Amino acid sequence: MSDMHPYNFPPTHLLGLAKQATNVARLGEVDSLFRAAEAKVLGGGGFDAEIELFWTAGILRTMYMTKKEFRHARAVDETALETLTDPVLRTVQRTALANRACDAGNLADAEAWLAPVPRESEVLVVHTSVRLTEARIALMRGDYARCSSGLGREAEQVPIRTDRDATACQRVAGWRCVRTFKRRARSCASWASWSAAACVVRSVPAGRVHGVLSRHPGGRSSS
Repeated sequence: MSDMHPYNFPPTHLLGLAKQATNVARLGEVDSLFRAAEAKVLGGGGFDAEIELFWTAGILRTMYMTKKEFRHARAVDETALETLTDPVLRTVQRTALANRACDAGNLADAEAWLAPVPRESEVLVVHTSVRLTEARIALMRGDYARCSSGLGREAEQVPIRTDRDATACQRVAGWRCVRTFKRRARSCASWASWSAAACVVRSVPAGRVHGVLSRHPGGRSSS
């Protein structure tokens, strides 16, 4: 599937907003677009309307999370899931809700959101979303072996999108352990991609990252 497929890339008219997804000054504008897209879908707008709803939901969610308004972020994801009918978009929305449950520390709810989704998919965005979310839950449970096996014990063993490395780096850049994490993960053949691992650990306490590095085979490289 092309990287430019609407599952993977926002429509042209939303690109500008997607690049400013943390600019909360535009939240009102995005909220209006989200509600308009929801109405289009409910009015029978078809796949194009669902794609617009999916991407505006992601942008609006990010803005609410930037403001630390996590309940609003979850409400956006719940509304999108209730409205969307496309199976791929619904699966990705379920992983988003699983991550919102992780944000709240409710791992039982996170696993419940993931329960109905396919664990293997030919659609890369689905495979990636599910694998990263499962790995995040495993990491939060302290199940380091499951976390690493979910990402792949060898490079390219598990298909995972790595086209957002810069975003992954940015999200962990504030952690005191990030330099050690990057160095060790890069040197550890068991991690399919250190950036995929960074996506998983972006909102897990830094001490747990040290746990992964100290417990994982090959993760004890010199600091």
